[in-house]
Amino acid sequence: MLGNELAFEKIGGVDYLAKLTTLALSIVNVMSTAK
Repeated sequence: MLGNELAFEKIGGVDYLAKLTTLALSIVNVMSTAK
C-alpha cells in the first residue's frame, strides 16, 4: 500500500512539474514574440 501511495505522489509531482515547465515555456515564448 505504501509503495503505491508513494508512486502516485511521484506521478502527481511529475505532472505538476510538467505543467510548471509548460507554463514557463509559454511565458518565454510570449516575451520573445513581444520583443
